[in-house]
Parts: sequence; C-alpha cells; structure tokens
Amino acid sequence: MANSATNGSRVGSLPWAVVLDMDGVIVDTEPLYIRIDAIVCREHGVHVDEQEFEPHVGQRAREMWAELRERFGLAASVDELLARSVALHDEALEAGDVPPPVPGVLELVGQLHRRRIPVAVASSTPAAAIDRVLDRVGMRDLIAARIGGDQVVHAKPDPEIYLQTADALGLPPSACVAIEDSVPGVAAARAAGMACVGLQNPHSGSQDLSHATVVVDSLHGLDIERLAGLVPRGGSAG
Repeated sequence: MANSATNGSRVGSLPWAVVLDMDGVIVDTEPLYIRIDAIVCREHGVHVDEQEFEPHVGQRAREMWAELRERFGLAASVDELLARSVALHDEALEAGDVPPPVPGVLELVGQLHRRRIPVAVASSTPAAAIDRVLDRVGMRDLIAARIGGDQVVHAKPDPEIYLQTADALGLPPSACVAIEDSVPGVAAARAAGMACVGLQNPHSGSQDLSHATVVVDSLHGLDIERLAGLVPRGGSAG
C-alpha cells in the first residue's frame, strides 16, 4: 500500500485514502440503470415512470427488485428480474453504451495517484461490472482496492462494504474519505466511521445528502488538501 507523498503538508503527514462509489461518482450510470429497469418492468406489463426509481439510487439491485416486485405485483421472481436487468446492462456495455465519467473524477483520481494517495471503489454494483466500467474509463490501474455489492452480505446503508474496503486498504475507516452521491451511500460511509463528501449529482435524482461531512455540487475544485482536511488526526471522523 503506497502512502501519501511526504511533502511537509497535512496531505503527507499520515497515511489516508479516498474511497469512491462508482455509479454517479465515477460514471453517470444512473440514467442507464433507470432506463434498463423501466424496460424490464415494461416487459412484465408494468409501465413505471422513471422518477419512481430515484429512491432506489445507491441500493443493491437485488433489494431494489424485491421491493419493486412487491410494489408493482410483478409475476417474475427476483432472480429472473435481476438476471434480465444484468443481461440488458451487459448488452449495453458490449454495444459501447458506457456512460461518461463524472466531470472532474479523472482529474481528481489522477492527482491522488500522482501523490501516492490510495484510491478504492466501494459500490453496490457487482465486482465484475465495476471492473468493466473501470477498464472502459481507463481507471483500472489507478485503483488500489475494489469491493462490489456481491462481495458483502449487507448492502448500503449498512457499513459493511466500507469496513471491508478500509480493511483491504490496510487503513482504519477514520483514515478514509468516502465520496458518495446517494442517501444509502452516505449513511453507509458515516456508519463505518468515515468522513464523507456528498456529491449532489443531478443524474442521481433528488438526494438528501445533508448527513455527509460536506456536500459539493461538482468534483471540480475538490482538491487533495481539502480532502485531507476531512481526515481526523487522532480522532474519529467528524
């Protein structure tokens, strides 16, 4: 594990890391997911307004389909609904329908990598899909650790995925800063003891990120010094 550069500033004083959610933080996948979910519902005779999916942003797909199945009386099983949505998502990726990177994320991750500050991904998306997306946006080699939703028992807002990511990084959760765009994600990061930047991404719907340590409208201008300032020195994340 590479520690941050020693440059006499707060950035280099102690090891710390940044943990990114993927959907809505690395790439704007939420519109694609919502479009696919709406297609699956239509295939089962239910026309759902895309806004109906906004409360499920950041939720693991299996839990989402269990709730939608009950809510709309879908006849298919959760496994069938999930398998169809995954198949459509894979088809979209294979066809080159890869959502663009969130503005500013490539620059931020590049800066962190150059300063030898580890970057990890903690996403509700399955690990294999995370890897495909990271490959497509050219970030795979910049990521020190990756935990997907299929590698944990409990989904966000449970802190398990963030605790597991911190463990993979070899750091305490309080030495990590999470960046999240959803209510469950912010709750998971904070419950794990991490500081959390809430990214108000308009493509992720109307999300109340007020429980994040700080809330930003863009990753542009979110420099390393500001992130480092969120890491407590000798205390828990505030």
